[in-house]
Amino acid sequence: MNPTAAPPPPAQADWALSVVTLNTWKGEGPYRRRLDLMADGLAALAPDVVLLQEAFAAPSLGLSTAEALAERLGLFAIAPAARAKTRQVEGRSVSSTSGLALLSRRPLDRYEVLELPKDAADGDRQALVARLATPHGDLVVVNTHLSHLEQADGLRLAQLQAILSHLDTQPGRPSVLLGGDMNCPPDGACLHWLIDHPGHPAIDLMAGAADPEFATHRDLPPESGRIDHLLLLPGADGPHLEVTECRPVLNTPGADGTWPSDHIGLLVRLAGKGALPP
Repeated sequence: MNPTAAPPPPAQADWALSVVTLNTWKGEGPYRRRLDLMADGLAALAPDVVLLQEAFAAPSLGLSTAEALAERLGLFAIAPAARAKTRQVEGRSVSSTSGLALLSRRPLDRYEVLELPKDAADGDRQALVARLATPHGDLVVVNTHLSHLEQADGLRLAQLQAILSHLDTQPGRPSVLLGGDMNCPPDGACLHWLIDHPGHPAIDLMAGAADPEFATHRDLPPESGRIDHLLLLPGADGPHLEVTECRPVLNTPGADGTWPSDHIGLLVRLAGKGALPP
């Protein structure tokens, strides 16, 4: 009787993860038209994960940027309410929120909201932290929007430090995708501190773009640089990912001259090896 041969190991397959970050500009301008442009632009990109900042919601009017985009794109949404105040939307004053949101092709069941150091002149600042299953372990996804105050590099640094301190409490040593509107250019002190951090050295995923110094806020001078970012903090427990594409997106107006937002978006496509989880 011949011994039963051991089954061959499962074949590994290439897999990819595409990520977009975009500050959606609350309810400013022609909101519904802008929402359509954001939805159409994102649909063409078919991202797996979307990080939104200034995600506007006015329940009394049935408006929610995160929910509308998630529905149009067929994604799951996490959008905790934050920064409540009366805002203008299409000429109306309305009670609203404007916070962080994560959209994902796969459910993000584990997430938490991290309160960051703040200044009374700026209001609450948060980070939205979630875990995404990948073939080689969990990927921690962090979406944030750091202080916009001028001459506040110290505050932005303290906010980044709070995020990294929280990451130290995460089980294992997973890789971390950190993105959002950081109000700091690539050569700013905050980003240098993060990239040079001995415990969590970060990789600027947009560094390989054709012009990595492009500005991401339309109302700021070009020399303000890229204040929105996507960064990878590699972890010993993976997953290990490589950049296959990085570029600005949502960076042209519609046929009527309307822009999707006052920020442009960033797209990064990452590749790894392994079978996708069921």
